[in-house]
Amino acid sequence: MAYQKELSSIHASFNLQEPIRHYIERNSDVIVVLLDSTKAFDTVWDDALLYKLHKYGVTGDLWLLIDEIYSDMRSSVLFNGRLSRWFELKRGVRQGGVLSALLYLVYINDLLCDIEDSKLGCVLLDISVSSSVQADDIALLSTTEKGMQHLINICQTYSEKWAFKFSPTKSNVLRYSKKNKNVTSNLTLYDDIIPLVTSAKHVGILLNCKFRSMDQTLNACRVLRSTALSVLNSGIHPSI
Repeated sequence: MAYQKELSSIHASFNLQEPIRHYIERNSDVIVVLLDSTKAFDTVWDDALLYKLHKYGVTGDLWLLIDEIYSDMRSSVLFNGRLSRWFELKRGVRQGGVLSALLYLVYINDLLCDIEDSKLGCVLLDISVSSSVQADDIALLSTTEKGMQHLINICQTYSEKWAFKFSPTKSNVLRYSKKNKNVTSNLTLYDDIIPLVTSAKHVGILLNCKFRSMDQTLNACRVLRSTALSVLNSGIHPSI
């Protein structure tokens, strides 16, 4: 959903929070897993990306141009006026590149198709809402732990096939329940337990299992204060 015309992180958050509220209002538990992709843009397998582009119909001169852009890449580091030795870059899309975000979306699109084709996770009417994605921010939704583990396994299998990795320790599980106050979780990723939390950020927006709006308000105030101080410390003094 990211980096597309007229779409933003607000849409990704809406697509996650609305199904949660829908199920909670009907007294159904909901499990949310927020997957953290380790250095997502830096670990894209370039040969696999070119394969996927060709699969989706990018051929001819355009494909050759992208192939040329990502062939024989080298980089160096400038620090304190000194330049390091040049080294090869064999993975990743260009930092800040105009095409980089779009290329990453192409790279993970098949994962989203695999999730939808599995028929697992949450559904509204006949629409699958089992995943809400903005670039490398992937959220999974299911009403059962068994179903969620299957969704996680799909993501793990895809990451192993296409040579990138999610971080189990930086990923989070949130369990929304009106009935059970003592929730637990045994969900695993690469055989490691994913931490169970009561609140976490998704696309910069705070999620809370208690639906406490005050937490979101306080978080927004902290962000505003931090941003204002950064602006003032830079020497800029806007009139308010």
